[in-house]
Amino acid sequence: MSKPIVVQTCWMPEAFIQKAAEAGKIELRLWKPQEGERRMTAPQEWIKEHIQGASALMCTPMNKVSEEIFEAAGPSLKVVSTMSVGFEHIDREAAKQRQTLIHISRSRRP
Repeated sequence: MSKPIVVQTCWMPEAFIQKAAEAGKIELRLWKPQEGERRMTAPQEWIKEHIQGASALMCTPMNKVSEEIFEAAGPSLKVVSTMSVGFEHIDREAAKQRQTLIHISRSRRP
């Protein structure tokens, strides 16, 4: 059985993803800026190139998760998780048609 593939479009402080990859539980496709690059998150072309076969996409509001991204991912994409309180950057209709869950982070208040 193959490992689930997680595509991460930017560095995130949650080390559990990196730990899961190091333990061999997932295949992590992590975008990192090239030296001197000022981008904070993966460009659309990088996402399209790396999303095929992925089970999960971890993104930010700077990533537009469009029909084109869902199409490139194929039927394996089960969840799109965004580090934001909103999800306007995610094509909800495309997610609904594919029965892909959308997860948004919420601020933690005591």
